[in-house]
Amino acid sequence: MAASKHSFKIAEAELNLKLDKLLYNIQLDCKKDAYNYLTQLKEPAFLELHQILLNFEGVTGEGTPPAIDVYVNVPEGNSPAEKYFVGTLAFFGLATVTSKGESMFQSLDIGKALFNSHFDASKENLKITLVLSHPPRGHIHLQRVTLLVL
Repeated sequence: MAASKHSFKIAEAELNLKLDKLLYNIQLDCKKDAYNYLTQLKEPAFLELHQILLNFEGVTGEGTPPAIDVYVNVPEGNSPAEKYFVGTLAFFGLATVTSKGESMFQSLDIGKALFNSHFDASKENLKITLVLSHPPRGHIHLQRVTLLVL
């Protein structure tokens, strides 16, 4: 089966976040017109046709960036655990890219994690937890996080 050629932005958060702590919790409010896509997550066939991408956009910085583990929908009061883990971000070459006036972008496919967590966009917001492997040696900024269906 071929994936759909169009994309739909489900949620977006403008953060302009300086990453200087080891743990961050970000909440994405899903657009009302996105519920149609997200209710289809209950059907396994949806993930055969589509990807659900969590995009980290406009990343800039200097120094040595840490690896960043990403988790979705960690229940309130719980520590991030393997079953909520969706991937690791690594921004190799960040200082070089930033020195040229550019920024970095990375995506993680989180469709299976949302399916497994029984995520219901009509009842809850998407919760993203970022865990840095070590304190940044320099500074790192994250401009925006978006959620996209392809």
